[in-house]
Amino acid sequence: MRLAAVATGTGAPADGFAGMVEQVYSQVCLLTLSDQRLVTLATLSVGHLPRGITLNSPPNFQLRNYVATGGEFAARGGILRFSRSTLSVDLRTSRRWRCDLAALNLDINKASVLQAWTAARVALRRDGRSDGLQRAAGSTIRELVEATRNFVAPAAGEAISALVGLGDGSTPAGDDFLVGYLAGLLSSVGVVEARTSLVSALCEQLKAAASRTHRVSRIYLEAAAEGQVSERLYKVAAAIAGAAEDAVAIATQQALNVGYSSGACCVLGFLIGCTAWSRDEHQISPL
Repeated sequence: MRLAAVATGTGAPADGFAGMVEQVYSQVCLLTLSDQRLVTLATLSVGHLPRGITLNSPPNFQLRNYVATGGEFAARGGILRFSRSTLSVDLRTSRRWRCDLAALNLDINKASVLQAWTAARVALRRDGRSDGLQRAAGSTIRELVEATRNFVAPAAGEAISALVGLGDGSTPAGDDFLVGYLAGLLSSVGVVEARTSLVSALCEQLKAAASRTHRVSRIYLEAAAEGQVSERLYKVAAAIAGAAEDAVAIATQQALNVGYSSGACCVLGFLIGCTAWSRDEHQISPL
């Protein structure tokens, strides 16, 4: 079976690479390149990812039926092939995908944007899968928000360091939160120089701390520090920034449905990040 790649995220090679399959799930496959970088191969239902390749896959397609953990792969001449597999991927049709969070200019102080943000918060609270992180790290999250609001980079960096690697699994809850939080800040930074300088410092702190967590999670932390997040989270950001309340409900539910709690913790981080420079900080806190 040959499938076409529809998108290649930033940080993922377009051709001329090889390596070994590290892990295979139904909709996602983790590829370790010969230089030890990780790339994600994902079905169309997952959406575009930083450092990922998105397949134009049919409904109900499952990667684990075609790719085996430990198998070798190589991309030559624009075709990605796997050892002992009938699956190949045509990379020549792929377009480069990236998001531009800063261009959204999300302003939580606008009534229409706040209303859209509130719709996402309602969905998050109803979902409930971020509640465990809020109980475990609520005080650290509040310290991070307070330091961000007051432009105290060292204190914010300490809170980031405490959250990195917090939780179980290949993408711990604290890491998922930080991906969302950085996305919220980048979406809201606007053209205010003090905000831009602070966020730049926090991105560097996150990159430095990312080496302490699981290598799968690390690629998403590093990508977030470069302004790149999943298509699902970006759609939430764009819908809120555009005050598209109907689109917010759909986008938020799709983002929440990533993993068991990964999506919820990421959305939590995003919604809190959006409030960092709110004029009414107590009224709209998601915690």
